[in-house]
Amino acid sequence: TSQRLAAAILLLLSTTQTTNMAMSGIAIDDEVMETYASIKTKHALAYMRMDISADNKRVEVSHKEETGKSTKENWTKLVESLEDAHPCWFVFDFKVTKDDGGIREKLVFLQWASDNAPTKKKMLVASTKDAVKRKLVGLHVIVEANDKEDVQYDEVFDRVQSSSK
Repeated sequence: TSQRLAAAILLLLSTTQTTNMAMSGIAIDDEVMETYASIKTKHALAYMRMDISADNKRVEVSHKEETGKSTKENWTKLVESLEDAHPCWFVFDFKVTKDDGGIREKLVFLQWASDNAPTKKKMLVASTKDAVKRKLVGLHVIVEANDKEDVQYDEVFDRVQSSSK
């Protein structure tokens, strides 16, 4: 019976460990979930950026953008921060004013992987994306971009607005 108990504990531990890991073997930091909850429930940040750590072992929050500017100004700042050599993800709290004057807040998930990024980094980001999205329950719009033209404000605005109907 002690062997069965040990086997059951081992199974439980391995199952628990993999729920926070992507197929790539990269774990998702607790701070990612905490920051996401802050954006989703309190709208405390305009957006967060997530990167794979330098040792390729975890997804971590690398930037948190404070609120206080317009959605368009925050989106422009996000786009300006995109670097060809650094694939990453963002969660953006996109605010849209409806025809009736009401404001809708939609969570946009952006995966950035420039065509010019190193192949290994692009592969790690792509193979980790689904695990990150699964952890971030409640995303409304998913944008995958490899060129800054893919993330122009008006294009994303239209996608968010159509998801708000």
